[in-house]
Amino acid sequence: MTFGILLGVSAGIARGPLLALVISQALRYGMKGGIKVALAPVISNLRVVGVTPYVLARMSAFNLIPGIISLAGSFVLLHMRYESLSTLSLCSLEQ
Repeated sequence: MTFGILLGVSAGIARGPLLALVISQALRYGMKGGIKVALAPVISNLRVVGVTPYVLARMSAFNLIPGIISLAGSFVLLHMRYESLSTLSLCSLEQ
């Protein structure tokens, strides 16, 4: 629980587009506007966190679906590996 809180706080104060948006909205519309923008990801993520256990519980009854997802994920990882290595070889050829 403590690790999750620390991870959330560190991600919340990290520099990035969301922090820039929160600051700009706070400067434009005051503290209330900044808080609304800062809480938007929390509200939108609650739906995802709430639906995911339901979907995973339904999918666990089927042995085929997790296998297909695993295979698709492995193909995605292999494709990313190929792209990374081909980009790396192009960079080494340019030097």
